[in-house]
Amino acid sequence: MKKLWLLFFIVTLVNFSITAIDIFDYSDRSDRTTTCYEEFGFCPLTCLPNRSFMFTRPLYRDIGVQKPLWQEFVFNPSDTAAVQVIPIYQKSFGTRSLAKYFLFNEQYNLLIKGDDVIDKNPNTRDVRAEWLGLPSNYIGSFSVHPQQKQFGIWIEGKVPLSAFFDHEFFELLWVGMATPYQIVENNIRPSQTPPINPGSSFPRDALEALSNPALLFGKFGGEMKVSGFAEVDFKLGYNLLNRDYFEIGLYSMLVIPLHKGAKQHFIFEPFLGNNRHFGYGNGVTFKLPLVCDAECQLFSFFAYFENIYFFRHTERRCFDLISNPWSRYMLLNSKEGGRNIPAINIFTRKVRARCYNMLDLLTGFDWEVGNLQVEMAYGLWARGREQLKLDDCFPLNFGFAGVGFLPGTTIPASASLSTISEQAANDTIANIEAFIPITVQDLDLNSGAARGALCHRAHLTASYFYHDDVIEGFMTLGGYIEISQYNTALSNWGIWGKVGLSI
Repeated sequence: MKKLWLLFFIVTLVNFSITAIDIFDYSDRSDRTTTCYEEFGFCPLTCLPNRSFMFTRPLYRDIGVQKPLWQEFVFNPSDTAAVQVIPIYQKSFGTRSLAKYFLFNEQYNLLIKGDDVIDKNPNTRDVRAEWLGLPSNYIGSFSVHPQQKQFGIWIEGKVPLSAFFDHEFFELLWVGMATPYQIVENNIRPSQTPPINPGSSFPRDALEALSNPALLFGKFGGEMKVSGFAEVDFKLGYNLLNRDYFEIGLYSMLVIPLHKGAKQHFIFEPFLGNNRHFGYGNGVTFKLPLVCDAECQLFSFFAYFENIYFFRHTERRCFDLISNPWSRYMLLNSKEGGRNIPAINIFTRKVRARCYNMLDLLTGFDWEVGNLQVEMAYGLWARGREQLKLDDCFPLNFGFAGVGFLPGTTIPASASLSTISEQAANDTIANIEAFIPITVQDLDLNSGAARGALCHRAHLTASYFYHDDVIEGFMTLGGYIEISQYNTALSNWGIWGKVGLSI
């Protein structure tokens, strides 16, 4: 038996160590090679914004919601099964700063102007109107205000193995299964100032241009919703200590997704659960009584830790070029004669994404008087930076759109020094016009990778516990507020209720 809990402890410790290394490694790594299958993108917490993808926390992935009073059933030495059902609601707030995550140059809005209304100084605008298919005399601005709402129901059950096996080895072991039904509603809420000189045909303004059906990926849309059973979790736990109100428990879990991930047709597209990543995790629970008087008014300190490592998954992501933010919304020419092709259709590639670890910590105090319990706690949720690896080869026949054609040919001109704010002169080699294609080394894989996140949470619950010779059960109401330390995740508030029953 000692070997069993020692194995649980070692695996958990190693998993948490990996999490700490991954989440708190702030170095800006730039590992790159020349092969298209070996292009990596790293996303430390300190790297600049301009991202096309954000990994949002599933509302049910919160041990502050899952654990209160459920631990009483987990540590119950009887051979009865138990189940809990938790409806949860969560909504984000503080959306203004999140605009900088999806825009660039730390700006809350982007100024869009055509070539006819600037003096050819690129500093007078952020986006060249012609790249978006807007008139040369167009003047306007664009911004976003991302918001998310989530609703879910967490259903979890556990049964001690001693109910099936009459042996000392199984006395303190239990198995469990949980599944969440989740509804996610995302709205990036694009906005613009009333434009000057809007187009007379589609697209007439920035909102129409950035939601143009000609863009196969990376559009800025409105409200989008997805729902379904996100995953199923299988758990194996061991109650290491359960004596005189002291509790130490260990558990491992396997996370199996049940739903497809985001397709990147839109920026800030909703997805269920962990975006279809399989995961393996470990958890540790502690409870330490501080005061227990004669009337059993119990005051305790508790701490819950849970870490899940997620395996890589193949998906699509939208990219910019290195040092060229929002270049995905520029236009490309092709050596084969194609002209004014939306770059987003070429810069969206299939990748193998590694999102690494997700860490959830909750520590605080609970006070029990009779059948009532009040819990106040501080929580921390963190997720590692993503690493992307291209899963297909990048085509080498596209370049930024230039003016006209190469002399004496039908090959459109390229302008490789162009940016989202300015169209450069046609490319030349030794003073002779030439077509210079974009290569895989030009892709900035950071721009398509979710940044690491760190969120702080204040947590409060009130519970009622009932038990007699026939039945045991509880009811809980709780709420939290969650603040993102960096501009890399949503800040949320949430409420939930819970009912549990020992069968």
